Amino acid sequence: MLRLVIADDEPIILKGIKNMIAKMDTPIEIVGEANNGEQLWQITKENNPDLVITDISMPKLTGTEYIKKLRQAGLDQKVIFVSAYQDFKYAQKAIAYQAIDYIVKPIQQEELILRIKEVSQLLSEEESNHKQKQELKQYKAHAQQAKVAKSLYEYVKSGELSAFFKADFEQLITSYRLSYAAILCIRVEDTVEKLSQQSIFKENESRLLLFSVKNYLETFLSNELQGMLLNYYEFEHCCLVNFSDMNALLENCEKLKDRLFKDLNVRVIIGIGDKVRGAEALSQSYCSAVKKADLYYFVAPQQIITALPKRNETTGVTSETLTGQRQQLFNAVISFNQQEQAAACTAFFNWVRTVANGNKRVGISITFTVISELQEELLQVGLTRDHVTDNNTLLNSLNQTGTFVDLQNYSIELVNTYINDLKLALNDEHVQIRRVKEHINQHYNENITLESMASLFHMNAYYFSSFFKKHTKVNFKKYLTDIRMRKSLNLLLNTNMYIYEIAENVGYNNVRQFSDMFKKYYGKLPNEYKKIT
Repeated sequence: MLRLVIADDEPIILKGIKNMIAKMDTPIEIVGEANNGEQLWQITKENNPDLVITDISMPKLTGTEYIKKLRQAGLDQKVIFVSAYQDFKYAQKAIAYQAIDYIVKPIQQEELILRIKEVSQLLSEEESNHKQKQELKQYKAHAQQAKVAKSLYEYVKSGELSAFFKADFEQLITSYRLSYAAILCIRVEDTVEKLSQQSIFKENESRLLLFSVKNYLETFLSNELQGMLLNYYEFEHCCLVNFSDMNALLENCEKLKDRLFKDLNVRVIIGIGDKVRGAEALSQSYCSAVKKADLYYFVAPQQIITALPKRNETTGVTSETLTGQRQQLFNAVISFNQQEQAAACTAFFNWVRTVANGNKRVGISITFTVISELQEELLQVGLTRDHVTDNNTLLNSLNQTGTFVDLQNYSIELVNTYINDLKLALNDEHVQIRRVKEHINQHYNENITLESMASLFHMNAYYFSSFFKKHTKVNFKKYLTDIRMRKSLNLLLNTNMYIYEIAENVGYNNVRQFSDMFKKYYGKLPNEYKKIT
């Protein structure tokens, strides 16, 4: 709505102007009326109108004196003068002080309405231009800040500065007066990252969430921490903070952590880098911040980490120490003493925690080496292959653990599985069936029968058949045929052997019999199957 002040020393003219304005369809609010120049000046200062319509020949303060005073005070109200013919020279003088226009008395309604609409449109255009200029100014400021942040991040990460960013960095050191400063390494808990990998929907959802975290951090750093965001890597953010009181910084980090969880349901880990003086030492602060954030794996659920563990120079990892740790676990497992087993596991993981010294990769590597070798050793004393985790799966599972406690729990669960399997293996029947299955797996390509197997293991054929099905849930013939068909399929797909050669290699003397059985299992004869694959 256009805010208007009108002024004339003749009341009848004031009334006439008001009547003309009342008939306009443009929304206008008359915020003041004046009968002399001094009164007009006072009303202008108090009401800050958009437009002033005033007679140029006013008592106490003429129109030209009024507009001169207006501009000298830095005020930019639009002014339209009303002038008699003989006052035309005054109107020309007023235009020099950026009056919008003048109207010659007697005032015509059409002319007044036209001039007011022109002013309204002009004000609208000026407002739009001002807004665009402000947006451009903000964009340039943001771009400059991003450029400076990139320069600083390059420096703190590498300790070196490229020639391209050197001038910007030197300007930063001058303008961003650092007293005490630190780098914060802020990481989004990896559960968000894991969720983002499950489906496209959840990936998009998590990206939106991570973008919200970035905006939240930028606002918090600007308003609360006197700092700036240096980089944006979705799950990890590097921030520079300027401070004088470490306790106040810790309180603000606690506040940030709690607000992110409350408002966005996101858990973050914050590694607070070493407190340094001046920009030149920020690279040191960055390195310590990253190491402290890495330490979360060992100190969880603590989310804000301010100190690194003292380096233990006396404890190292050698092949001898790894063998010794594995042997202690092995002895505990085969002792079948629960207290001894629990104590051995606790001692092992306390040792791993110590020698890892805050390094997640070292902790996982040591655990993988000992557990994988323990599996192989236990296989020699009765552990079945069915309960052994292959090395790729084992390593992937260990790498997926979010904390050292998770690593410990997963590994102890594996060891307990070995213990239970070994207990079963001590039972004669389980040992016997394992030997039977191993013999079949090694001799499936020979002419083995139910009778020959029963004789080999000192059983009659009927008992052997019942015994075998009891422990494998399938009869002997089906078990043997399953193995032969799997082996034949592998040979068919991965070698250039003839069909009769494959048949002989899996224990069939009759090619036709082999082909019929292959078709029963896979729906096509061997030659047909190979063609389509």
